Amino acid sequence: MILVMIRFLLRRRQGLSQQKPYTRTLLWAGGACAALVMAVSAPGVASAHVFKSDGNISVELHIEPSDHPVTNTPTTYRLSFEDKTGAFALPKCDCKVTIMQNNQVLATTALAVTSADTSENRYTFAKPGAYTLRATGAPKTPDAFQPFAVAYTVNVAPNPAVAHKLPAAAWAGIGAGIAAILAGAYIMNRSMRDKG
Repeated sequence: MILVMIRFLLRRRQGLSQQKPYTRTLLWAGGACAALVMAVSAPGVASAHVFKSDGNISVELHIEPSDHPVTNTPTTYRLSFEDKTGAFALPKCDCKVTIMQNNQVLATTALAVTSADTSENRYTFAKPGAYTLRATGAPKTPDAFQPFAVAYTVNVAPNPAVAHKLPAAAWAGIGAGIAAILAGAYIMNRSMRDKG
């Protein structure tokens, strides 16, 4: 397949202008190699550090490490609470967090109390994709503060340490592809020099 492509390109190049053949060949080979490397190492996208409100209660979500959750790595998420009335206190709250993916509940746990207004928890996401993290709370003592419910969309990327561990055969194929591209560029340069 690669040899067919090289022959096609060589035939096509015969009809093109002979002006700056080395530059065009190097750009073609460099572009093909760059495209191959980019396809293998494309990064994921994540979102975190988000404020949500329900009435008087505002909640900030912060995700570690570096606001970019990845699969198969424990992710620490911190929820910071603020109440406009000043009545909310996390130790006085029956607060829970539910983690869902595709409307399927994966986990529901009580929020850990780190301070009066902060909860720090951990979860390991198994698959890349969009998750819903839903925090709910009600006062342990009736009417102590307003009950709340907020939900966040958390985008989880594949773990680069796991996602890019290709088998040796795949790396050999990538190396062979790059070698074929460079060989094609060399052949094109040789044929250009022989004609010129």
